[in-house]
Amino acid sequence: ATAASTLATGAAGVCVGGGCAVGAGALAGGGAGGAAAAAATGGGVLAGLKMTVLGAAMVVGTAVSSATGSPTLESMVQSSTPVGEAVRNGKPTVMEFYGSQCSRCRAAAKELRPVEEQVLRDGSFNWVMINTDDPRWEPVWTMYKVDELPHFEFFDASGAEVGWEAGQVDKTLIQGRMAQAQTRPVIAAPKAQSNAVSEGGAVF
Repeated sequence: ATAASTLATGAAGVCVGGGCAVGAGALAGGGAGGAAAAAATGGGVLAGLKMTVLGAAMVVGTAVSSATGSPTLESMVQSSTPVGEAVRNGKPTVMEFYGSQCSRCRAAAKELRPVEEQVLRDGSFNWVMINTDDPRWEPVWTMYKVDELPHFEFFDASGAEVGWEAGQVDKTLIQGRMAQAQTRPVIAAPKAQSNAVSEGGAVF
């Protein structure tokens, strides 16, 4: 399957097994989630995430593409933390993968929007939104084996992956994972990112 067909499947919001399928193609057999991706790439670390961006169209220091559909999902995207900022600032991070037409994503947003607002207001967490309808983000969702939506990855303040959740989720489940990310001991200080983030779209 081509990337285009993969994106088309995801955009259609096909909901199976409690979530919306992203599609086949590059994600076939990728149900193991972020932990498997971490093992394959040397350890699930946000600050060490390596992604080849096609051309210079993506600027990682800016917010992700806007969603369409639910106003609540749209508002989450609009207020979310830019990837480049999340990589640099040394805070715990929630990374949410969504599809703009995914019914499960819209339903989750109604419950999670107040959680996002609170943690962004008090500065305790980053909340990054990754749009799987946008092919520029395909290296990221492929790395984390995202095969159903919504999909959440959780990172502690050092950038180490704490865990992941996918499919039908609720506020209690997400807040439980966030508590793990916030209380996990930080063994090493966050790595300096001065040379790791490229505004021109190279590798970060």
